[in-house]
Amino acid sequence: MAKSVVDSKNLGNGITQITFEFNLHNLGIHPLSNPNVDDKLDLCFNAPATYTFDALNSTGIPKLNTLYNGKDIIRMLATNQTLAVGGVYTWSLTFRFNTNGATQSYKNSAWAWVKDSLDTYLPR
Repeated sequence: MAKSVVDSKNLGNGITQITFEFNLHNLGIHPLSNPNVDDKLDLCFNAPATYTFDALNSTGIPKLNTLYNGKDIIRMLATNQTLAVGGVYTWSLTFRFNTNGATQSYKNSAWAWVKDSLDTYLPR
């Protein structure tokens, strides 16, 4: 899985809008059933900074988890999907954060996990 910042906008008053792009590529020899990616935005922002989830977007493949919020529901992909050998899923995550006057570093990670056709969970 690859994750990169594709857009960053200063909205003023300490608020920044960030868009990440995710690419999940099946480099294996088996199709992957129910691949998923977790991204818990709560782990990124320490008080007094806050964030607001804006959107998950894709062009139809993969289907996205419409309940994702980055806080309590952190799985971004819908279930019952299969990523073919050599296939790629691409989607984006957009959110806004407010520093609330704080000067600090922000680090964000996501975790990919899948189950291959042999019913084996692959590590995150």
